[in-house]
Amino acid sequence: KDNTTKPCYFARVNNLPSYLSQELTDALCDKFDDPDVVQNLRHANYGGKLRLIFGGDKGGTTTKLCVVLGGGRDPIVLGMYAGSDSHQNLKIFFGDWVVQIRELNRKGLWYLDPLSNMRCHIEVEILIAGDMAFEFEVCGHSGAASTNPSLYRKISRDHLQTAHRWACLDMETGLIQV
Repeated sequence: KDNTTKPCYFARVNNLPSYLSQELTDALCDKFDDPDVVQNLRHANYGGKLRLIFGGDKGGTTTKLCVVLGGGRDPIVLGMYAGSDSHQNLKIFFGDWVVQIRELNRKGLWYLDPLSNMRCHIEVEILIAGDMAFEFEVCGHSGAASTNPSLYRKISRDHLQTAHRWACLDMETGLIQV
């Protein structure tokens, strides 16, 4: 695994709130193939919040970072660089994105509502998505071999190895074998 980033960025959005504001405005103007997903943001089930799902993955020699607006749209590529999705590379590449994402989470997002032609505000809910390796790196987690290997449950590695051993059903006898 190549743990060093290459000196060349292919693409990177610098101002996330401004960019996402324009993307949301465009989506509400039906400039996308599937406007219904964003129109549903006004549905009570969303609680008045815009879900921003940030995700990433390494494929081939590049790592791509994306966001999904509203939980059902196609991913919007925010950046791509040559190198692995290691914590060090993500920190270099994200730069002040972490600050911007925290601000989005705290302050919400302003956008132009095409129906009223007024500047409107919406709260955001931030989610991080990706394969386990990406999520571990973004969160600064040690990974599956750490003392607490799960990002989602407080369960120790020792407990997993002793109490949750693999078992299989013997089809001839109907008994479970550990």
